Amino acid sequence: MKLFFRTSTVLRIVFVSIVLNGMFLISVMGQTQHYWNQSFNEESSMLAGAVVGGGSGISAIYYNPANISDADYSKLSLNASLFSLESNYLHNALGNGVDLNSLRFLVQPRFISYIIKPKERRLYVELATMNKVSNYVSLSNSVEKKVDILKSLPGEERYLGNYRYEMDFSDYWIGIGASYKLSERWSMGASMFASIKTMYFREILSTRAHPLSDTIYDGEEQIPFYIASSNNHKYLHYNNYRLVFKLGLSFKEGQFGAGLNVTLPSINVFSDGKELNQELNMINIADPDGEGFLPDVLLVDNQVKDQITVNEKDPFSIAAGITYESLDLKHTFYLTAEWFAAIEAYKPIQASTKSSIGIDVYDSFNPESDWMSYASASRSIFNIAFAYRWRINDSWLLMGGLKTDLNSGLDSDLKGLENYNSYALSNYNRYHMSIGARFNLFRHELFAGLKYTHGQRKGQEQIVNFQDPVEFNTIENAPLQGVRQNNMKVMYHGLSLFLGATFNFGSGSEIIDQ
Repeated sequence: MKLFFRTSTVLRIVFVSIVLNGMFLISVMGQTQHYWNQSFNEESSMLAGAVVGGGSGISAIYYNPANISDADYSKLSLNASLFSLESNYLHNALGNGVDLNSLRFLVQPRFISYIIKPKERRLYVELATMNKVSNYVSLSNSVEKKVDILKSLPGEERYLGNYRYEMDFSDYWIGIGASYKLSERWSMGASMFASIKTMYFREILSTRAHPLSDTIYDGEEQIPFYIASSNNHKYLHYNNYRLVFKLGLSFKEGQFGAGLNVTLPSINVFSDGKELNQELNMINIADPDGEGFLPDVLLVDNQVKDQITVNEKDPFSIAAGITYESLDLKHTFYLTAEWFAAIEAYKPIQASTKSSIGIDVYDSFNPESDWMSYASASRSIFNIAFAYRWRINDSWLLMGGLKTDLNSGLDSDLKGLENYNSYALSNYNRYHMSIGARFNLFRHELFAGLKYTHGQRKGQEQIVNFQDPVEFNTIENAPLQGVRQNNMKVMYHGLSLFLGATFNFGSGSEIIDQ
């Protein structure tokens, strides 16, 4: 770490405290905390994930491993989003009338699975790989204007505020699951996944102001030219490898089905590709009291590998679902609900403390001397999904569903870790609507469907205020920024078209060579 101060030891302590506790504070939390954003494979995608009680097909390894034994044949399934279109819009994000927006087009594979159905034994085995989370956002905008902002200089100055945010987070799962038929009514199952979380994050917030000409006069007195500026640059990258275990139970009686799925908290295995960088600086900012200048501040640090600890937790959850099929077998109704436990405030990214900086600067601010660490917390949430399936004939099925996708970071309590870094710009709930069809061709299945997602939230605090800047915002201890207002509106729209196929091999009584 390197740092520079144009001031005495006493002022060092005061202004390092300002930098760490408010100078560039952005009131956002968490990473991607939508647990129900994705669905997998044919029934689960078009039935909005309401399949814990039955109907999950080849995605049973994820929704309820006890239902793997529902397979009539050994099956290979290929499922892909043909395309996904996502729109993010943040109104008044950088000040009144200064918005952020992005439009993302994505083509990606989503789910590949293979079920092995035995000839006589009651044990069924499934292998699967899936893209559980794929979250990419890139936003940027800037403000340039003439404004009288520098107190020490007469007249207007040229002011420039620039903001850029980029976050790419993915979570790939590779797993094996098994189901055992206890009886004609009861089945139990378990699955184990290796989770590979990959994060790339970069955020840049910079401001500067300088005179309109290189020669400045206050009356007949010539004033030296200078530029006032502030910057906050963050960079983060890591791969976090974890294990996730699921336990399932299934019951079926006539037209009725029920299921229970328990997901245990993920277990941290190891991390690699770790790199963390941050720079904070403030230069040539006049003291709000009118007495000279505030001290210049520069903090720079880069940490890699063992200097960083990564532990991106996943919560404990319990899901329960029921299904009911009409007597004529044409109509099936689905209901699933899942409760996710809270995750207490913690640091998923823990940076090293640099004791060599000196006792006069950092030891006064413990435990926040690890100023590059990231904090997160999740509240407990309860999601629910409804779905309906209509069997038109032996070849065609139509399906549709609705589900909630509450954000676990919304209104969660960071409990003293509020001043640490964070990834996400905003927290809001999402709601999903899906519809699709399945066509049976011989014993194989072809399907296509659409999913629409919407989310919004009003009255959020702005990320930064470039529109009404002051030289030093004493309310938020922010240089060259205005006081943030609670009038940011966030809107999200997503549209996905997915295609897939399930290939059935052998017959219900045959075994695939292993």
